[in-house]
Amino acid sequence: MTAATRPTDDAVALEDQALLARVADGDSRALDRLYDRYARVVYGVALRILGESELAEDVVQETFWRVWRRARTFQSGRGKVAAWIFGIAHNLSVDELRRQRSRPRSV
Repeated sequence: MTAATRPTDDAVALEDQALLARVADGDSRALDRLYDRYARVVYGVALRILGESELAEDVVQETFWRVWRRARTFQSGRGKVAAWIFGIAHNLSVDELRRQRSRPRSV
């Protein structure tokens, strides 16, 4: 794909909003598209925070489960779909990190 044919950030943001609206209506193919677009970045965010691939994979799964369940709560006036998805992943990762730190370590 050349720079001339690559979609602009605004075009991607608008497509993401349309996809998320379809997810809110129960369209699993729209969720698949968002997953294909953002799962690698979500994984990277989670891996950077947690440092364990298995936990990062769990965060990816839970992130897109929440996207599926909470798509109707997205407010476009507050930001882009991508930022919303990354925020979910970040929050889940931090929550998991806190859980890991609060557990007693075995000797």
